Amino acid sequence: EQDEFAATSAIQDPEGDFWFWAYAFAGYAGLDTVTVTVPAQAVAGLGSASLTVQLAGGTDEPAETDHHVIVSWNGMVVGESAWGGMGPHAIQIPLSPYDVREGENTLEVQALRNAGVTASLVYFDSVDLRYEREYRAVDDTLAFSAPRGASVEVTGFSSPDVLLLDV
Repeated sequence: EQDEFAATSAIQDPEGDFWFWAYAFAGYAGLDTVTVTVPAQAVAGLGSASLTVQLAGGTDEPAETDHHVIVSWNGMVVGESAWGGMGPHAIQIPLSPYDVREGENTLEVQALRNAGVTASLVYFDSVDLRYEREYRAVDDTLAFSAPRGASVEVTGFSSPDVLLLDV
């Protein structure tokens, strides 16, 4: 998540998060898509993986579904959602663990304008990528959990002098 600008009119809850990363105007080429890079480190390539994309409607039309988006991950369409009105909207998308690449991944959210909708502004708030990780330190740091009584081998430290805290 990056808080680039405030859009207080999009969030009706005075305690809500009204800071957004980017926006997309449906129907306007060049302004209809948000593309962000999502890093992934120590990707295990097994188990489960998922994306949660936090958006918000920035316009409210008479149509029941003002907003319509297509979500792509590394160039492949993985989800679609439509909703109405202003305010927050979350999209949860299951991924194959093989779809998460080590290093940089690309998330693209394209706003579409449905028939009967004159304007659709979609705010992009954040993305949460969940995936199985290897027990491998990155920059000499690793926070992890393991099943009670399990033995795990942690690799990736630059020195054998390692401090382990069980909290």
